[in-house]
Amino acid sequence: MRAAPTLALAHYYLGVAYVAQRDTAAAKTAFTEALKLAPDFAEAHVALAELSLQSQVFNQALEAGQKLLQIEPSNARAYLILGHAYLGQKDMPKAIAAFKLAMEKAPQDPRGYYELGRAYRLQHKDQEALGVFEQALSLDPNQYNALTQIVNIFLTKGATAQAEAKCLQAIALRPQDVSLYLLLATLYASQNKLQDAEATYRKAMALNPQDIQAPLALGDFYVTTQQLDAALAAYKQAAALAPEAVTPKAKLAEFALAQNRLDDVAKYAAELLKSRDGQVAGRYFRGRLALARDQLEEAIPAFQAVIKEAPKYERAHYYLVGTNIFPLLRGCRRRAARCILRPSPPL
Repeated sequence: MRAAPTLALAHYYLGVAYVAQRDTAAAKTAFTEALKLAPDFAEAHVALAELSLQSQVFNQALEAGQKLLQIEPSNARAYLILGHAYLGQKDMPKAIAAFKLAMEKAPQDPRGYYELGRAYRLQHKDQEALGVFEQALSLDPNQYNALTQIVNIFLTKGATAQAEAKCLQAIALRPQDVSLYLLLATLYASQNKLQDAEATYRKAMALNPQDIQAPLALGDFYVTTQQLDAALAAYKQAAALAPEAVTPKAKLAEFALAQNRLDDVAKYAAELLKSRDGQVAGRYFRGRLALARDQLEEAIPAFQAVIKEAPKYERAHYYLVGTNIFPLLRGCRRRAARCILRPSPPL
């Protein structure tokens, strides 16, 4: 990072603090002020570009990435930013070219290889993607995302033995890595090897009894296999391990909705709203609760508030559309309020 005036650094770190608080508008203002004082402040350009990518304002991300290249022509991160922006604009040739330049500028950085692989997968070029994912994994054996992509490609090709071998190879290198066992368990479940899947989930739990990811994954497994009492117990275990975590309470709220236990839904929604990270999920379940009670005048603004804060929150869009299109179909609304129980997306 080039030297920046003290005041520019102050604005930059203020922006970093706003990012941590999820105040995107204030963060953008702070980074912009930093760049007014120090136009060559590379890290501020990076931060502004990343905010633009998160907000899907891809033209601003492109502008920030290009300015960064003017300051540091060999900056691989700038090419990653450009690649992501071009992907957002669905300009695949330019995205691929940018990721290749990122690889060229930083050949030991696995990120360029991984992002190029993702772009190839979007073009359904799985063989090319497999090659660069393997390169990413060879540069960094901890590249879990690259490993996941490799396993998924093998599964798409029906090469289940190769997928399993890849997981076991990674586990042999990192036998204490819970995420690898969860990936292997998911693989077993996809092959309908249910006993192997359950045993592997439980092994992951035993490796780190304080990690909530394993009981959450086990709960999802039990949901898909219709072992609902066991699923509920697993989610409650995760909630007890991490009382402030959002996902366990969100899954418990989904469960309560499916079973029409509306008082429990209200309880979980209130608990979510008390935590900073649970605001969006809390409002979402307040909307679902209002919908289940036929309180459209409360449901609609709740879903609107969720979408305003988290535009990609698909379920809020789904229920908001339903409340606007079918306001007279009382039975449909009640059924919609209690969706078929299934693993929820991250909340």
